Amino acid sequence: MNKFLSKEQKEYFQFIENYEYINHQGKLDLERFCVYLSACFNCDNILEISPEPRIIYNLLIELMSIEYNQNELKNWIQYQNISDWKQEHASTYPEKYRTLIDIAGLVKINHNWIYEIGHNLMKIPEDPINRKYYAWVKEEWQFVDKFINGYHNFFYNFLKEFDVKHMNDKGYSTFEALHSSANSSMNFNEAIDNLSSRNEIYKDALERISNAINNGYFLEAITLEESLITNCFYNFLKAKKVKNIDTSFFKLLGIYKKSKFNKSISTSTLVDDLNTWRKNRNTSIHGFVTSRENTFSKSQQQFIAFSEETAILGYTLTNKVIDWYRNESVHFVKTNFD
Repeated sequence: MNKFLSKEQKEYFQFIENYEYINHQGKLDLERFCVYLSACFNCDNILEISPEPRIIYNLLIELMSIEYNQNELKNWIQYQNISDWKQEHASTYPEKYRTLIDIAGLVKINHNWIYEIGHNLMKIPEDPINRKYYAWVKEEWQFVDKFINGYHNFFYNFLKEFDVKHMNDKGYSTFEALHSSANSSMNFNEAIDNLSSRNEIYKDALERISNAINNGYFLEAITLEESLITNCFYNFLKAKKVKNIDTSFFKLLGIYKKSKFNKSISTSTLVDDLNTWRKNRNTSIHGFVTSRENTFSKSQQQFIAFSEETAILGYTLTNKVIDWYRNESVHFVKTNFD
């Protein structure tokens, strides 16, 4: 931040740094967005070349009116009267109501809106090298840059969090489907069908594991657990375009552990726990023959108890790995700019 900024400017910079562009209901307060962006233009001393808040407001409404029919617009645009409106609200809400735009309605036209603020309303020519849709924002405009870049990141992070939250209900990740269709011969709908089928397989396998544990078939449970865990790590490394992936459990964990993707402490801990469990898995599988050959019932009882413990722990770890993969899958599509 520029050290020559006034106290008020510094406070405003911190405010927009932590501003929640989309509320928890998935709505953008359009008036506030336009007024705050205009304030950023003012702080960067470029107010004279910037559009007024109402013009930015009208641009979005116009773009939405072109993209959607009247019935659809009723779903995406909500006008909310301000019951406690006072004169000090006039600068932001001159019509005594706020306009809330649903994020679902923004998805198709958001990039066009931000693009046209600079290139249409402000008449800034396109950059032949930088193809970013808000490349019109100059680096020296530190307030506008912070606000627009912050909005971009907040917008897509909100979509990704929504995707994770509703993944179980839908049976797939929208972002993973986008990634799959962009990196294969499948179209988007085919990618959705493929991921939905995989989700059903995972659900069925988890149910089989639970039933196997309850019925005392611990080796079956352990085998299914290893299969699910291996599939998640293989799909992750494949999505990250890691070459020469070995499908063995041991080597998959080793490749991931040495990769640049193994950054967070929680994930490293999970991988360590999986490696320990893998050794117990080997003991359970190979110990089956040893315990059967031993005529002492104590040996078989110890084996059964150890296998049960391994299967139960494996079930917990399998669910953690599936959750980890689902959280990671929405980030296969890169949305932030360097």
